[in-house]
Amino acid sequence: MYPKKKLRSSLFLIALTFAFLLSLYLIRNNAPQEQFARFSDSYLQSAYENDSLSLHFTLTDPSAFGIDPAVCSLPCYDRETYLAEGENLQNLRRTLSGISPAHLPANTRETYEILTAYLEKRQEGTNFPYFDEPLSPTSGIHTSLPVLLAEYSMEEEKDVKSYLALLSLIPSYFDSLAAYEADKAAAGMFMASEDASMVISQCDFMASDSGEALFTDCFLQNLKHVYETDSDQYAYYASDHARILHTLVLPAYEKLGDSLLLLKEEGKEQRGLCRYQNGKAYYTYLVQQQIGCDLTTEELAKQLSERLQTLYAELAAYRQKYPIDTLSDLSDTSAKLPAADAYLSTLQKQMAALFPPLPASSPVTVKEIPTALAPYTAPAYYFTPRLSLCRPGEINNINNVIYVNPETDYLTMYTTLAHEGFPGHMFQNVYFLASQGVTRENILRYVMNFPGYSEGWAMYVELLSFDRAYEKEEQKAYAHMLRLSREIQICLLCYLDIRIHAEAASLPDIAPYLAKIGITEPQALADVYTYLINEPGTYLKYYVGYLQLLACKEQYQKKCEKEQIPYSDLAFHTFFLSHGPDSYTRLSSIILSR
Repeated sequence: MYPKKKLRSSLFLIALTFAFLLSLYLIRNNAPQEQFARFSDSYLQSAYENDSLSLHFTLTDPSAFGIDPAVCSLPCYDRETYLAEGENLQNLRRTLSGISPAHLPANTRETYEILTAYLEKRQEGTNFPYFDEPLSPTSGIHTSLPVLLAEYSMEEEKDVKSYLALLSLIPSYFDSLAAYEADKAAAGMFMASEDASMVISQCDFMASDSGEALFTDCFLQNLKHVYETDSDQYAYYASDHARILHTLVLPAYEKLGDSLLLLKEEGKEQRGLCRYQNGKAYYTYLVQQQIGCDLTTEELAKQLSERLQTLYAELAAYRQKYPIDTLSDLSDTSAKLPAADAYLSTLQKQMAALFPPLPASSPVTVKEIPTALAPYTAPAYYFTPRLSLCRPGEINNINNVIYVNPETDYLTMYTTLAHEGFPGHMFQNVYFLASQGVTRENILRYVMNFPGYSEGWAMYVELLSFDRAYEKEEQKAYAHMLRLSREIQICLLCYLDIRIHAEAASLPDIAPYLAKIGITEPQALADVYTYLINEPGTYLKYYVGYLQLLACKEQYQKKCEKEQIPYSDLAFHTFFLSHGPDSYTRLSSIILSR
Protein backbone atom coordinates (compact mmCIF):
# COMPACT_ATOMS: atom_id res chain seq x y z
CA MET A 1 0.00 0.00 0.00
CA TYR A 2 2.74 2.41 0.94
CA PRO A 3 4.33 2.65 -2.51
CA LYS A 4 0.92 3.46 -4.04
CA LYS A 5 0.31 6.21 -1.44
CA LYS A 6 3.75 7.60 -2.10
CA LEU A 7 3.05 7.56 -5.82
CA ARG A 8 -0.29 9.36 -5.36
CA SER A 9 1.40 11.92 -3.12
CA SER A 10 4.13 12.52 -5.67
CA LEU A 11 1.58 12.92 -8.45
CA PHE A 12 -0.36 15.38 -6.28
CA LEU A 13 2.76 17.45 -5.65
CA ILE A 14 3.60 17.42 -9.36
CA ALA A 15 0.05 18.51 -10.21
CA LEU A 16 0.16 21.23 -7.52
CA THR A 17 3.51 22.45 -8.80
CA PHE A 18 2.19 22.48 -12.38
CA ALA A 19 -0.91 24.39 -11.28
CA PHE A 20 1.25 26.91 -9.43
CA LEU A 21 3.53 27.40 -12.43
CA LEU A 22 0.50 27.68 -14.71
CA SER A 23 -0.97 30.32 -12.39
CA LEU A 24 2.28 32.28 -12.49
CA TYR A 25 2.28 32.04 -16.29
CA LEU A 26 -1.31 33.21 -16.52
CA ILE A 27 -0.72 36.02 -14.03
CA ARG A 28 2.41 37.10 -15.89
CA ASN A 29 0.64 37.04 -19.24
CA ASN A 30 -2.56 38.50 -17.85
CA ALA A 31 -0.69 41.34 -16.16
CA PRO A 32 -0.33 43.48 -19.30
CA GLN A 33 -4.09 43.29 -19.94
CA GLU A 34 -4.92 44.36 -16.38
CA GLN A 35 -2.21 47.02 -16.57
CA PHE A 36 -3.75 48.40 -19.72
CA ALA A 37 -7.26 48.30 -18.20
CA ARG A 38 -5.97 50.30 -15.23
CA PHE A 39 -4.19 52.72 -17.55
CA SER A 40 -7.43 53.13 -19.49
CA ASP A 41 -9.35 53.83 -16.27
CA SER A 42 -6.76 56.39 -15.22
CA TYR A 43 -6.78 58.08 -18.64
CA LEU A 44 -10.56 58.28 -18.57
CA GLN A 45 -10.56 59.70 -15.05
CA SER A 46 -8.02 62.40 -15.91
CA ALA A 47 -9.93 63.29 -19.09
CA TYR A 48 -13.26 63.80 -17.33
CA GLU A 49 -12.45 64.69 -13.73
CA ASN A 50 -12.79 68.38 -14.61
CA ASP A 51 -15.40 68.10 -17.35
CA SER A 52 -18.74 66.88 -16.03
CA LEU A 53 -20.61 68.10 -19.11
CA SER A 54 -18.60 65.93 -21.51
CA LEU A 55 -18.76 63.09 -19.00
CA HIS A 56 -22.55 63.22 -18.98
CA PHE A 57 -22.64 62.89 -22.77
CA THR A 58 -20.07 60.06 -22.83
CA LEU A 59 -20.80 57.55 -20.04
CA THR A 60 -24.06 56.24 -18.63
CA ASP A 61 -22.40 54.88 -15.47
CA PRO A 62 -19.12 56.73 -14.78
CA SER A 63 -18.63 54.86 -11.49
CA ALA A 64 -17.96 51.67 -13.49
CA PHE A 65 -14.71 53.35 -14.58
CA GLY A 66 -13.83 54.74 -11.15
CA ILE A 67 -15.26 58.22 -11.79
CA ASP A 68 -17.46 59.85 -9.16
CA PRO A 69 -20.49 61.28 -11.02
CA ALA A 70 -21.46 63.39 -8.00
CA VAL A 71 -18.46 65.69 -8.52
CA CYS A 72 -19.49 68.61 -10.73
CA SER A 73 -16.90 70.61 -12.70
CA LEU A 74 -16.12 72.37 -15.97
CA PRO A 75 -12.69 72.42 -17.68
CA CYS A 76 -11.37 75.79 -16.52
CA TYR A 77 -8.18 77.15 -18.05
CA ASP A 78 -5.10 77.33 -15.86
CA ARG A 79 -1.91 78.71 -17.41
CA GLU A 80 0.53 76.36 -15.65
CA THR A 81 -1.57 73.27 -16.40
CA TYR A 82 -2.05 74.34 -20.02
CA LEU A 83 1.66 74.89 -20.63
CA ALA A 84 2.56 71.63 -18.86
CA GLU A 85 0.28 69.52 -21.10
CA GLY A 86 3.18 68.39 -23.29
CA GLU A 87 5.10 67.10 -20.28
CA ASN A 88 1.98 65.36 -18.95
CA LEU A 89 1.41 63.65 -22.28
CA GLN A 90 5.05 62.58 -22.35
CA ASN A 91 4.58 60.96 -18.93
CA LEU A 92 1.43 59.22 -20.19
CA ARG A 93 3.30 57.87 -23.18
CA ARG A 94 6.14 56.69 -20.94
CA THR A 95 3.67 54.84 -18.69
CA LEU A 96 1.93 53.30 -21.68
CA SER A 97 5.23 52.13 -23.21
CA GLY A 98 5.91 50.25 -19.96
CA ILE A 99 3.01 47.91 -20.78
CA SER A 100 4.07 45.05 -23.04
CA PRO A 101 1.63 44.71 -25.98
CA ALA A 102 2.96 41.27 -26.93
CA HIS A 103 0.65 39.40 -24.52
CA LEU A 104 -2.42 41.59 -25.02
CA PRO A 105 -5.43 40.09 -26.82
CA ALA A 106 -5.69 41.20 -30.45
CA ASN A 107 -8.48 43.77 -29.88
CA THR A 108 -6.75 45.26 -26.84
CA ARG A 109 -3.42 45.36 -28.67
CA GLU A 110 -5.08 47.31 -31.48
CA THR A 111 -6.44 49.83 -28.96
CA TYR A 112 -2.94 50.05 -27.46
CA GLU A 113 -1.36 50.76 -30.85
CA ILE A 114 -3.98 53.33 -31.85
CA LEU A 115 -3.69 55.08 -28.48
CA THR A 116 0.11 55.17 -28.74
CA ALA A 117 -0.04 56.99 -32.09
CA TYR A 118 -2.90 59.20 -30.87
CA LEU A 119 -0.98 60.42 -27.80
CA GLU A 120 2.11 61.06 -29.90
CA LYS A 121 0.08 63.27 -32.25
CA ARG A 122 -1.55 65.07 -29.33
CA GLN A 123 1.84 65.80 -27.81
CA GLU A 124 2.99 67.26 -31.13
CA GLY A 125 0.07 69.69 -30.87
CA THR A 126 1.36 71.10 -27.58
CA ASN A 127 4.18 72.72 -29.56
CA PHE A 128 1.63 75.30 -30.75
CA PRO A 129 0.18 77.04 -27.68
CA TYR A 130 -2.67 79.56 -28.02
CA PHE A 131 -3.59 78.67 -31.60
CA ASP A 132 -6.85 77.09 -30.45
CA GLU A 133 -9.83 79.48 -30.30
CA PRO A 134 -12.63 78.38 -27.92
CA LEU A 135 -14.58 81.60 -28.59
CA SER A 136 -14.73 81.41 -32.36
CA PRO A 137 -17.60 83.58 -33.66
CA THR A 138 -18.72 80.65 -35.85
CA SER A 139 -18.53 77.72 -33.41
CA GLY A 140 -17.44 79.02 -29.99
CA ILE A 141 -18.46 77.43 -26.71
CA HIS A 142 -20.36 80.59 -25.74
CA THR A 143 -22.96 79.85 -28.45
CA SER A 144 -22.72 76.04 -28.52
CA LEU A 145 -23.23 75.74 -24.75
CA PRO A 146 -27.01 76.26 -24.94
CA VAL A 147 -27.18 73.60 -27.67
CA LEU A 148 -25.31 71.08 -25.51
CA LEU A 149 -27.42 71.87 -22.46
CA ALA A 150 -30.59 71.50 -24.52
CA GLU A 151 -29.70 67.84 -25.07
CA TYR A 152 -28.69 67.23 -21.44
CA SER A 153 -30.75 64.12 -20.66
CA MET A 154 -32.89 64.26 -17.53
CA GLU A 155 -34.42 61.06 -16.23
CA GLU A 156 -34.48 61.63 -12.47
CA GLU A 157 -33.93 64.31 -9.86
CA LYS A 158 -30.15 63.84 -9.66
CA ASP A 159 -29.89 64.78 -13.34
CA VAL A 160 -31.81 68.02 -12.71
CA LYS A 161 -29.54 68.86 -9.78
CA SER A 162 -26.41 68.11 -11.85
CA TYR A 163 -27.67 70.35 -14.64
CA LEU A 164 -28.30 73.26 -12.27
CA ALA A 165 -24.92 72.71 -10.62
CA LEU A 166 -23.26 72.99 -14.03
CA LEU A 167 -25.13 76.23 -14.73
CA SER A 168 -23.79 77.60 -11.45
CA LEU A 169 -20.22 76.92 -12.64
CA ILE A 170 -20.55 78.97 -15.84
CA PRO A 171 -19.24 82.23 -14.24
CA SER A 172 -15.95 80.62 -13.15
CA TYR A 173 -15.70 78.79 -16.48
CA PHE A 174 -16.17 82.02 -18.44
CA ASP A 175 -13.65 83.79 -16.19
CA SER A 176 -11.10 81.14 -17.17
CA LEU A 177 -11.93 81.66 -20.87
CA ALA A 178 -11.34 85.37 -20.40
CA ALA A 179 -7.98 84.57 -18.78
CA TYR A 180 -7.09 82.34 -21.74
CA GLU A 181 -7.97 85.11 -24.20
CA ALA A 182 -5.82 87.56 -22.22
CA ASP A 183 -2.89 85.13 -22.47
CA LYS A 184 -3.57 84.70 -26.20
CA ALA A 185 -3.41 88.48 -26.57
CA ALA A 186 -0.14 88.61 -24.63
CA ALA A 187 1.27 86.00 -27.02
CA GLY A 188 0.14 88.07 -30.04
CA MET A 189 -2.49 85.48 -30.93
CA PHE A 190 -5.76 87.28 -30.14
CA MET A 191 -8.61 87.02 -32.64
CA ALA A 192 -9.21 89.71 -35.27
CA SER A 193 -10.97 92.84 -33.99
CA GLU A 194 -14.02 92.27 -36.20
CA ASP A 195 -14.30 88.68 -34.91
CA ALA A 196 -14.11 89.98 -31.34
CA SER A 197 -16.94 92.38 -32.15
CA MET A 198 -19.03 89.44 -33.37
CA VAL A 199 -18.37 87.43 -30.20
CA ILE A 200 -19.18 90.44 -28.00
CA SER A 201 -22.47 90.86 -29.87
CA GLN A 202 -23.24 87.17 -29.37
CA CYS A 203 -22.52 87.46 -25.64
CA ASP A 204 -24.83 90.48 -25.44
CA PHE A 205 -27.57 88.45 -27.10
CA MET A 206 -27.10 85.55 -24.67
CA ALA A 207 -27.36 88.01 -21.77
CA SER A 208 -30.64 89.42 -23.11
CA ASP A 209 -34.23 88.26 -22.64
CA SER A 210 -33.93 86.31 -25.89
CA GLY A 211 -30.84 84.51 -24.62
CA GLU A 212 -32.60 83.74 -21.35
CA ALA A 213 -35.52 82.23 -23.30
CA LEU A 214 -33.02 80.06 -25.19
CA PHE A 215 -31.91 78.41 -21.94
CA THR A 216 -35.32 78.40 -20.28
CA ASP A 217 -37.38 76.85 -23.08
CA CYS A 218 -35.02 73.90 -23.45
CA PHE A 219 -34.67 73.33 -19.70
CA LEU A 220 -38.41 73.32 -19.09
CA GLN A 221 -38.90 70.92 -21.99
CA ASN A 222 -36.40 68.50 -20.43
CA LEU A 223 -37.81 69.00 -16.93
CA LYS A 224 -41.11 67.55 -18.19
CA HIS A 225 -39.36 64.20 -18.51
CA VAL A 226 -38.91 64.14 -14.72
CA TYR A 227 -41.92 65.96 -13.24
CA GLU A 228 -45.47 66.81 -14.20
CA THR A 229 -45.79 70.49 -15.09
CA ASP A 230 -48.33 71.10 -12.30
CA SER A 231 -46.19 69.48 -9.59
CA ASP A 232 -44.47 71.36 -6.76
CA GLN A 233 -41.09 69.91 -7.81
CA TYR A 234 -41.49 71.25 -11.35
CA ALA A 235 -42.32 74.72 -10.04
CA TYR A 236 -39.40 74.62 -7.57
CA TYR A 237 -36.76 73.67 -10.14
CA ALA A 238 -38.16 76.06 -12.76
CA SER A 239 -37.84 78.86 -10.21
CA ASP A 240 -34.33 77.77 -9.20
CA HIS A 241 -33.31 77.68 -12.86
CA ALA A 242 -34.58 81.23 -13.38
CA ARG A 243 -32.69 82.40 -10.27
CA ILE A 244 -29.39 80.88 -11.47
CA LEU A 245 -29.85 82.39 -14.94
CA HIS A 246 -30.55 85.90 -13.60
CA THR A 247 -27.89 85.97 -10.90
CA LEU A 248 -25.09 83.92 -12.47
CA VAL A 249 -25.37 82.91 -16.13
CA LEU A 250 -26.56 86.10 -17.82
CA PRO A 251 -24.14 88.31 -15.84
CA ALA A 252 -21.36 85.87 -16.78
CA TYR A 253 -22.09 86.44 -20.46
CA GLU A 254 -22.02 90.21 -19.91
CA LYS A 255 -18.71 89.97 -18.07
CA LEU A 256 -17.18 87.76 -20.79
CA GLY A 257 -18.24 90.26 -23.46
CA ASP A 258 -16.74 93.12 -21.42
CA SER A 259 -13.43 91.26 -21.04
CA LEU A 260 -13.22 90.82 -24.81
CA LEU A 261 -14.06 94.48 -25.34
CA LEU A 262 -10.96 95.39 -23.32
CA LEU A 263 -8.84 93.10 -25.51
CA LYS A 264 -10.45 94.00 -28.82
CA GLU A 265 -7.75 96.42 -29.94
CA GLU A 266 -5.14 93.68 -29.46
CA GLY A 267 -6.60 91.90 -32.48
CA LYS A 268 -5.31 92.30 -36.00
CA GLU A 269 -7.09 91.91 -39.33
CA GLN A 270 -8.56 88.56 -40.37
CA ARG A 271 -5.72 86.47 -41.77
CA GLY A 272 -4.59 82.92 -42.41
CA LEU A 273 -2.67 80.89 -39.86
CA CYS A 274 0.55 81.00 -41.88
CA ARG A 275 0.89 84.69 -41.11
CA TYR A 276 1.49 83.90 -37.44
CA GLN A 277 4.83 82.62 -36.15
CA ASN A 278 4.87 78.81 -36.62
CA GLY A 279 1.42 79.19 -38.17
CA LYS A 280 2.00 77.06 -41.26
CA ALA A 281 3.53 74.28 -39.16
CA TYR A 282 0.48 74.40 -36.89
CA TYR A 283 -1.91 74.31 -39.84
CA THR A 284 -0.09 71.29 -41.28
CA TYR A 285 -0.32 69.58 -37.89
CA LEU A 286 -4.01 70.48 -37.55
CA VAL A 287 -4.94 69.13 -40.99
CA GLN A 288 -2.94 65.93 -40.58
CA GLN A 289 -4.36 65.36 -37.08
CA GLN A 290 -7.96 65.94 -38.11
CA ILE A 291 -7.83 63.90 -41.30
CA GLY A 292 -5.49 61.21 -40.01
CA CYS A 293 -2.93 61.31 -42.82
CA ASP A 294 0.69 62.36 -43.42
CA LEU A 295 0.17 64.42 -46.59
CA THR A 296 1.63 67.92 -46.77
CA THR A 297 -0.58 70.92 -47.56
CA GLU A 298 1.11 71.16 -50.98
CA GLU A 299 0.23 67.55 -51.74
CA LEU A 300 -3.35 68.08 -50.58
CA ALA A 301 -3.75 71.25 -52.66
CA LYS A 302 -2.51 69.42 -55.76
CA GLN A 303 -4.89 66.53 -55.10
CA LEU A 304 -7.85 68.88 -54.64
CA SER A 305 -7.00 70.92 -57.75
CA GLU A 306 -6.87 67.78 -59.88
CA ARG A 307 -10.12 66.54 -58.36
CA LEU A 308 -11.81 69.83 -59.22
CA GLN A 309 -10.84 69.54 -62.86
CA THR A 310 -12.25 66.01 -63.02
CA LEU A 311 -15.52 67.07 -61.38
CA TYR A 312 -15.97 70.12 -63.62
CA ALA A 313 -15.43 67.97 -66.72
CA GLU A 314 -17.92 65.31 -65.57
CA LEU A 315 -20.54 67.94 -64.71
CA ALA A 316 -20.16 69.59 -68.12
CA ALA A 317 -20.67 66.24 -69.84
CA TYR A 318 -23.82 65.55 -67.84
CA ARG A 319 -25.25 68.99 -68.54
CA GLN A 320 -24.72 68.50 -72.24
CA LYS A 321 -26.46 65.12 -72.17
CA TYR A 322 -29.27 66.18 -69.80
CA PRO A 323 -30.17 69.88 -70.37
CA ILE A 324 -32.43 70.05 -67.29
CA ASP A 325 -32.75 73.36 -65.45
CA THR A 326 -34.48 72.26 -62.24
CA LEU A 327 -35.53 69.06 -60.58
CA SER A 328 -39.05 70.51 -60.20
CA ASP A 329 -39.45 70.05 -63.96
CA LEU A 330 -39.20 66.30 -63.34
CA SER A 331 -40.93 65.94 -59.97
CA ASP A 332 -44.46 66.10 -58.67
CA THR A 333 -44.08 69.24 -56.54
CA SER A 334 -47.61 68.81 -55.18
CA ALA A 335 -46.73 65.49 -53.53
CA LYS A 336 -46.56 65.60 -49.75
CA LEU A 337 -43.07 65.06 -48.36
CA PRO A 338 -42.59 62.00 -46.12
CA ALA A 339 -42.10 62.36 -42.36
CA ALA A 340 -38.43 62.72 -41.42
CA ASP A 341 -38.06 59.24 -39.91
CA ALA A 342 -39.62 57.64 -43.03
CA TYR A 343 -36.51 58.58 -45.01
CA LEU A 344 -34.40 56.26 -42.86
CA SER A 345 -36.63 53.29 -43.71
CA THR A 346 -36.37 54.13 -47.39
CA LEU A 347 -32.59 54.46 -47.21
CA GLN A 348 -32.27 51.09 -45.48
CA LYS A 349 -34.36 49.40 -48.16
CA GLN A 350 -32.51 51.02 -51.05
CA MET A 351 -28.93 50.76 -49.73
CA ALA A 352 -28.94 47.77 -47.35
CA ALA A 353 -27.25 45.43 -49.86
CA LEU A 354 -24.11 47.58 -49.80
CA PHE A 355 -23.58 47.38 -46.04
CA PRO A 356 -23.34 44.67 -43.39
CA PRO A 357 -26.44 44.09 -41.23
CA LEU A 358 -26.49 45.46 -37.72
CA PRO A 359 -25.78 42.70 -35.16
CA ALA A 360 -28.55 44.21 -33.03
CA SER A 361 -31.11 46.96 -33.36
CA SER A 362 -31.30 50.21 -31.49
CA PRO A 363 -34.03 52.86 -31.67
CA VAL A 364 -33.57 56.17 -33.46
CA THR A 365 -35.55 59.35 -32.96
CA VAL A 366 -35.54 62.13 -35.54
CA LYS A 367 -36.25 65.51 -33.95
CA GLU A 368 -36.66 68.98 -35.33
CA ILE A 369 -34.02 71.52 -34.35
CA PRO A 370 -35.71 74.00 -31.98
CA THR A 371 -36.26 77.30 -33.78
CA ALA A 372 -34.44 79.23 -31.07
CA LEU A 373 -31.32 77.07 -31.45
CA ALA A 374 -31.24 76.96 -35.27
CA PRO A 375 -28.86 79.95 -35.69
CA TYR A 376 -26.26 78.22 -33.47
CA THR A 377 -26.26 74.71 -34.90
CA ALA A 378 -25.51 72.80 -38.07
CA PRO A 379 -28.54 72.17 -40.35
CA ALA A 380 -28.54 68.60 -39.02
CA TYR A 381 -26.55 66.59 -36.48
CA TYR A 382 -26.37 63.19 -34.80
CA PHE A 383 -25.84 62.91 -31.06
CA THR A 384 -23.44 60.09 -30.28
CA PRO A 385 -25.17 57.92 -27.63
CA ARG A 386 -23.83 57.50 -24.11
CA LEU A 387 -21.85 54.35 -23.35
CA SER A 388 -22.01 51.67 -20.67
CA LEU A 389 -20.13 48.40 -20.21
CA CYS A 390 -21.58 45.74 -22.51
CA ARG A 391 -20.67 42.65 -24.49
CA PRO A 392 -20.86 42.69 -28.30
CA GLY A 393 -24.46 42.86 -29.43
CA GLU A 394 -25.79 44.29 -26.16
CA ILE A 395 -26.86 47.69 -27.41
CA ASN A 396 -30.63 47.64 -26.89
CA ASN A 397 -30.49 50.51 -24.39
CA ILE A 398 -28.76 52.85 -26.84
CA ASN A 399 -30.99 55.72 -27.94
CA ASN A 400 -29.95 57.45 -31.15
CA VAL A 401 -31.08 61.02 -31.73
CA ILE A 402 -30.82 62.92 -35.01
CA TYR A 403 -31.77 66.60 -35.27
CA VAL A 404 -32.83 68.00 -38.63
CA ASN A 405 -34.18 71.20 -40.10
CA PRO A 406 -37.68 70.22 -41.34
CA GLU A 407 -37.90 73.15 -43.76
CA THR A 408 -36.18 71.45 -46.66
CA ASP A 409 -36.85 69.59 -49.89
CA TYR A 410 -37.01 65.83 -50.50
CA LEU A 411 -33.50 65.35 -51.90
CA THR A 412 -31.82 67.46 -49.21
CA MET A 413 -33.59 65.54 -46.44
CA TYR A 414 -32.80 62.21 -48.11
CA THR A 415 -29.07 62.91 -48.42
CA THR A 416 -28.91 64.60 -45.00
CA LEU A 417 -30.34 61.55 -43.25
CA ALA A 418 -27.99 59.32 -45.24
CA HIS A 419 -25.15 61.42 -43.77
CA GLU A 420 -26.45 61.55 -40.19
CA GLY A 421 -28.41 58.29 -39.99
CA PHE A 422 -28.21 55.28 -42.28
CA PRO A 423 -25.66 54.44 -43.54
CA GLY A 424 -23.88 57.47 -42.03
CA HIS A 425 -22.95 58.47 -38.49
CA MET A 426 -25.66 56.52 -36.66
CA PHE A 427 -25.00 53.28 -38.55
CA GLN A 428 -21.24 53.68 -38.26
CA ASN A 429 -21.39 54.21 -34.48
CA VAL A 430 -23.96 51.51 -33.77
CA TYR A 431 -22.25 48.94 -35.98
CA PHE A 432 -18.86 49.38 -34.29
CA LEU A 433 -20.45 49.41 -30.84
CA ALA A 434 -22.45 46.25 -31.58
CA SER A 435 -19.39 44.53 -33.05
CA GLN A 436 -16.94 45.39 -30.27
CA GLY A 437 -19.01 46.03 -27.16
CA VAL A 438 -17.65 48.32 -24.43
CA THR A 439 -14.97 47.10 -22.03
CA ARG A 440 -12.43 48.71 -19.73
CA GLU A 441 -9.81 47.72 -22.30
CA ASN A 442 -11.49 49.23 -25.37
CA ILE A 443 -13.45 52.19 -23.95
CA LEU A 444 -10.78 54.58 -25.25
CA ARG A 445 -11.65 53.58 -28.83
CA TYR A 446 -14.87 55.56 -28.29
CA VAL A 447 -13.13 58.50 -26.61
CA MET A 448 -10.35 59.15 -29.11
CA ASN A 449 -11.41 61.52 -31.86
CA PHE A 450 -10.77 60.73 -35.55
CA PRO A 451 -12.95 63.24 -37.45
CA GLY A 452 -11.42 62.39 -40.83
CA TYR A 453 -12.60 58.80 -40.43
CA SER A 454 -16.10 59.58 -39.18
CA GLU A 455 -16.84 62.61 -41.36
CA GLY A 456 -15.12 61.04 -44.36
CA TRP A 457 -17.45 58.05 -44.06
CA ALA A 458 -20.54 60.27 -43.69
CA MET A 459 -19.49 62.30 -46.74
CA TYR A 460 -18.92 59.09 -48.71
CA VAL A 461 -22.37 57.64 -48.03
CA GLU A 462 -24.08 61.02 -48.48
CA LEU A 463 -22.66 61.26 -51.99
CA LEU A 464 -23.66 57.64 -52.68
CA SER A 465 -27.22 58.45 -51.66
CA PHE A 466 -27.64 61.10 -54.39
CA ASP A 467 -27.63 58.33 -56.98
CA ARG A 468 -30.31 56.32 -55.15
CA ALA A 469 -32.86 58.99 -54.31
CA TYR A 470 -34.86 58.60 -57.55
CA GLU A 471 -35.78 55.83 -59.98
CA LYS A 472 -36.51 57.64 -63.27
CA GLU A 473 -33.49 58.12 -65.53
CA GLU A 474 -33.72 61.90 -65.89
CA GLN A 475 -34.36 62.38 -62.18
CA LYS A 476 -31.35 60.19 -61.39
CA ALA A 477 -29.25 62.18 -63.87
CA TYR A 478 -30.21 65.51 -62.35
CA ALA A 479 -29.61 64.21 -58.82
CA HIS A 480 -26.16 63.10 -59.98
CA MET A 481 -25.49 66.60 -61.31
CA LEU A 482 -26.45 67.98 -57.91
CA ARG A 483 -24.03 65.52 -56.34
CA LEU A 484 -21.25 66.77 -58.60
CA SER A 485 -22.14 70.38 -57.76
CA ARG A 486 -22.03 69.52 -54.05
CA GLU A 487 -18.63 67.90 -54.50
CA ILE A 488 -17.29 70.85 -56.49
CA GLN A 489 -18.43 73.29 -53.82
CA ILE A 490 -16.89 71.50 -50.85
CA CYS A 491 -13.76 70.50 -52.78
CA LEU A 492 -13.22 74.15 -53.76
CA LEU A 493 -13.72 75.31 -50.16
CA CYS A 494 -11.08 72.81 -49.04
CA TYR A 495 -8.69 74.10 -51.69
CA LEU A 496 -9.31 77.71 -50.60
CA ASP A 497 -8.87 76.73 -46.95
CA ILE A 498 -5.35 75.60 -47.81
CA ARG A 499 -4.68 78.69 -49.95
CA ILE A 500 -5.69 80.95 -47.03
CA HIS A 501 -3.94 79.17 -44.15
CA ALA A 502 -0.86 77.76 -45.90
CA GLU A 503 -0.29 80.41 -48.59
CA ALA A 504 -1.73 83.62 -47.03
CA ALA A 505 -4.43 84.10 -49.70
CA SER A 506 -6.65 87.14 -49.05
CA LEU A 507 -10.32 87.77 -49.84
CA PRO A 508 -9.51 89.31 -53.26
CA ASP A 509 -7.33 86.26 -54.01
CA ILE A 510 -10.14 83.75 -53.45
CA ALA A 511 -13.03 85.81 -54.92
CA PRO A 512 -12.48 84.60 -58.54
CA TYR A 513 -12.67 80.98 -57.39
CA LEU A 514 -15.91 81.57 -55.48
CA ALA A 515 -17.41 83.30 -58.50
CA LYS A 516 -17.16 79.97 -60.34
CA ILE A 517 -19.72 78.49 -57.94
CA GLY A 518 -22.00 81.51 -58.03
CA ILE A 519 -20.79 83.41 -54.96
CA THR A 520 -20.27 87.00 -56.08
CA GLU A 521 -22.12 89.29 -53.66
CA PRO A 522 -19.68 91.19 -51.41
CA GLN A 523 -21.37 90.11 -48.17
CA ALA A 524 -21.57 86.47 -49.26
CA LEU A 525 -17.87 86.55 -50.20
CA ALA A 526 -16.99 88.10 -46.84
CA ASP A 527 -19.06 85.48 -44.99
CA VAL A 528 -17.27 82.60 -46.70
CA TYR A 529 -13.86 84.16 -46.07
CA THR A 530 -14.72 84.78 -42.40
CA TYR A 531 -15.84 81.17 -41.94
CA LEU A 532 -12.69 79.77 -43.54
CA ILE A 533 -10.54 82.06 -41.41
CA ASN A 534 -12.25 81.02 -38.18
CA GLU A 535 -12.67 77.30 -38.92
CA PRO A 536 -9.34 76.16 -40.41
CA GLY A 537 -9.42 72.59 -41.68
CA THR A 538 -13.13 72.04 -40.99
CA TYR A 539 -14.13 71.30 -44.58
CA LEU A 540 -11.02 69.17 -45.07
CA LYS A 541 -12.00 66.61 -42.46
CA TYR A 542 -15.15 65.98 -44.50
CA TYR A 543 -13.94 66.01 -48.06
CA VAL A 544 -10.28 65.08 -47.75
CA GLY A 545 -11.42 62.43 -45.27
CA TYR A 546 -13.67 61.19 -48.08
CA LEU A 547 -10.81 61.23 -50.59
CA GLN A 548 -8.62 59.28 -48.17
CA LEU A 549 -11.41 56.73 -47.80
CA LEU A 550 -11.54 56.37 -51.59
CA ALA A 551 -7.77 55.82 -51.60
CA CYS A 552 -8.15 53.06 -48.99
CA LYS A 553 -10.95 51.54 -51.07
CA GLU A 554 -8.70 51.48 -54.13
CA GLN A 555 -5.92 49.85 -52.09
CA TYR A 556 -8.36 47.24 -50.85
CA GLN A 557 -9.48 46.46 -54.41
CA LYS A 558 -5.89 46.08 -55.63
CA LYS A 559 -5.09 43.83 -52.67
CA CYS A 560 -8.04 41.60 -53.56
CA GLU A 561 -6.92 41.45 -57.21
CA LYS A 562 -3.36 40.59 -56.22
CA GLU A 563 -4.50 37.78 -53.93
CA GLN A 564 -7.25 36.69 -56.36
CA ILE A 565 -9.98 37.32 -53.80
CA PRO A 566 -13.39 38.46 -55.07
CA TYR A 567 -13.91 42.15 -54.32
CA SER A 568 -17.22 43.75 -53.35
CA ASP A 569 -18.20 47.10 -51.89
CA LEU A 570 -19.93 45.15 -49.12
CA ALA A 571 -16.61 43.51 -48.19
CA PHE A 572 -14.77 46.84 -48.08
CA HIS A 573 -17.53 48.55 -46.10
CA THR A 574 -17.52 45.69 -43.60
CA PHE A 575 -13.75 45.97 -43.20
CA PHE A 576 -13.89 49.74 -42.78
CA LEU A 577 -16.74 49.74 -40.25
CA SER A 578 -15.46 46.74 -38.28
CA HIS A 579 -12.03 48.28 -37.87
CA GLY A 580 -13.56 51.39 -36.36
CA PRO A 581 -12.25 54.96 -35.94
CA ASP A 582 -8.56 55.32 -36.73
CA SER A 583 -6.16 57.32 -38.85
CA TYR A 584 -6.04 56.65 -42.57
CA THR A 585 -2.30 56.13 -42.25
CA ARG A 586 -2.91 53.08 -40.06
CA LEU A 587 -5.87 51.85 -42.11
CA SER A 588 -3.73 51.93 -45.23
CA SER A 589 -0.93 49.95 -43.55
CA ILE A 590 -3.44 47.37 -42.31
CA ILE A 591 -4.82 46.84 -45.82
CA LEU A 592 -1.31 46.40 -47.23
CA SER A 593 -0.35 43.91 -44.51
CA ARG A 594 -3.49 41.78 -44.72
